[in-house]
Amino acid sequence: ANLYLDPLDHYVKETLRVRGYVRYMDDFLLFGETKMGLACLRHLIRGFLESLRLELHPGKQEIHPIRCGIPFLGFRVFPDRRRIKRENVTRFLRRMKKKREEVRSGAISEAKYRESLLAWIAHAEHGETRALRKALFCRLAA
Repeated sequence: ANLYLDPLDHYVKETLRVRGYVRYMDDFLLFGETKMGLACLRHLIRGFLESLRLELHPGKQEIHPIRCGIPFLGFRVFPDRRRIKRENVTRFLRRMKKKREEVRSGAISEAKYRESLLAWIAHAEHGETRALRKALFCRLAA
């Protein structure tokens, strides 16, 4: 995705001159001053992507005020912080409880359990989650 969408990055930054642009793999965000301006950019980007034989996902082209937070990569992004989405926490707890049972039954090793735990910690550290992680690990240890 990074290689294939490199032309999109150049188009958005150099041709459209969008200052607020973030992309990770095939997910991207645009920041702008007005809804109308963002809708116009969406139209231009849609046309550009057609030249690459790609299209925007119909259900993922929303325009939100930034003060409400923008869902992106498992977080809700605000101008001054990133909060992990509640569903991700719930899924993590469910998955870790299941893996803990698998360790007890011998289906997976303690090392495999620890790998899963560390992977989620690495993801969660991208947001303001220190207190959340502490509370979750106390809960998991019980």
